[in-house]
Amino acid sequence: MFEWLSQVWGFDSGNNDSDSNASNNSDDNDSDNNDSDNNDSDNNKEISVSNSFQEIVGNAVDLLRRHSPQDYQALQNYQAKITPANSTAYYYWRNEIGIQDSDLNGDLHYLASLIVHENRHAKWYKETPSGTWQNSQQEELDCIDCQANALQRIGGAWWRINYLRAQDGNHYLKERD
Repeated sequence: MFEWLSQVWGFDSGNNDSDSNASNNSDDNDSDNNDSDNNDSDNNKEISVSNSFQEIVGNAVDLLRRHSPQDYQALQNYQAKITPANSTAYYYWRNEIGIQDSDLNGDLHYLASLIVHENRHAKWYKETPSGTWQNSQQEELDCIDCQANALQRIGGAWWRINYLRAQDGNHYLKERD
C-alpha cells in the first residue's frame, strides 16, 4: 500500500525486507521497503515510525494525492519528514511536521488538511529570506485558508470548513523546544 509513499519520501518502517508488503495490523512490522525504482531527488527524505502511524498518515497523504494534487505536490516540494509529536505543528528547526496522537484518531479528511496546513508553514519558512521569518497572523491566516481549501477539495465536512474559515489567525504559536 505504501509503495508510492516509499518512492516519494523514502518511507521506512524499519524493515529491510524488499519483498514484504504493508499490513493493516499495526503490530506487524512488514512494509514495502524496495526503493530500487526510486531515482528521483526525493529519495533522501525519510519517515521512520510505527506501521500504525505510517498507515494513517499514508492514507491521509494518499487522499491528497487522489483528490487535491496541488496540495500533494506542495508536500513533495516543501516537506521532508512527518513524525509523531506531542503537538501537531511545523517544527521549523527540524524541518518536520509533527502529528499528535489525537489527530490520528479522528477524521482522515481533517488530518489530511492539517498536514496541508503545517506544510504551508514549511513553505513560508523556506521561502522567507533568512533571519526574517516569523510565525505571524498573516501567515496563520494563509495556512488556515490553504487548509480549508484542501478540506473542501477532498470532501471534508462543511462544518469543519466553515469553522476554519471563521478563524482569525490568533492561536498559540509553537516555539522552539
